[in-house]
This record gives sequence, C-alpha cells and structure tokens, in this order.
Amino acid sequence: LTCPICGELFSSAVIASCCGESFCDGCAQHQLETEGRCFGCASPKAKLTLHPNRQLRQAVGKARPHLPEDGKVPVVAARPPQSPRRFQAAPPRSGAVPRVPTEPRPVKP
Repeated sequence: LTCPICGELFSSAVIASCCGESFCDGCAQHQLETEGRCFGCASPKAKLTLHPNRQLRQAVGKARPHLPEDGKVPVVAARPPQSPRRFQAAPPRSGAVPRVPTEPRPVKP
C-alpha cells in the first residue's frame, strides 16, 4: 500500500493509463511536471492520463487506523525460508485403526 515514488502510504491514489501502475496523486503530478514522463513505464506525459484508483483508496482507508500513530508503514523483515514439512498423517477417524508406518520391503527378483 505504498507509493513507488515516495515510499509512503498512498495519498489519493491514482492509476496511470499507460502502464496500470498506481501512485499518490501529488507524486504522479510532480513527476509529470518535472520529468515529463511516467515513473512506471517512462511514457511521455502526452500519452497518459491519471484516474482515481478507488479500490486502492478504500484499502488504504481500511489500513490507516491499524498503523502506528506516525502513519508510517512498518518495514517487516522477510522470513527466512523454511524447510519443507514432512508428510504428517491426519489423526485417525473414530473407530478407524491407525496405520503403522513400515519400512519399505525389498523387491524380490
């Protein structure tokens, strides 16, 4: 839910018609005025329009109350990869006899 230009929580999110990327309205307008091109795909200013991204605005509105008081999005470190889980048998159903794991039997020629 953060703008790729400023790195902050989206403020009045808009979507660029050229590439479908979303930005803060202020960031996108500033980018177009100073650079004259889209931050997402480098399309010239003349070839794009900005449209309100209503879904993203709603998502930000729902997330905002759950953020710290300063309004900054906390940076979460990525989890280290976990080793794949071994197969775990489901518990036996009532009345069923549990299966006992056995060693593979050698194949007779």
